[in-house]
Amino acid sequence: MIAVPGCNAADKDALAKAARRLGLSEIDFFRLAHNRWFGRPAPEKAIEQAFMDYLLHGREPHWVRHLIRQTRPRENGTRDAARHGPISYRNDTPGDPIERAARIALPVLWLIIIVLVMIGVYR
Repeated sequence: MIAVPGCNAADKDALAKAARRLGLSEIDFFRLAHNRWFGRPAPEKAIEQAFMDYLLHGREPHWVRHLIRQTRPRENGTRDAARHGPISYRNDTPGDPIERAARIALPVLWLIIIVLVMIGVYR
């Protein structure tokens, strides 16, 4: 692990473990934590800024630390991941409308180009 000034390695490790317990990436853990704390999804730009601050300076927002504490295993070592609702945060953030359109249009465009090339080759 890279040493970051002002960052406690145990804090970074706690976030990584909490995310793994819920089967999420660390950035998806940020999304889930924000939604649980504020009751609504955050704008993607806000999540990116908070996550970059965490990566560069090791500073976790209070709402992320709160979810880390909530996801720690109980005395018997069990933790119900479904209780924290992570399923909808697994790499399915919608993005902006242009990004969504591009995700659909680009593969279709490639398919059309390939078909046109194949038609031209076999004439």
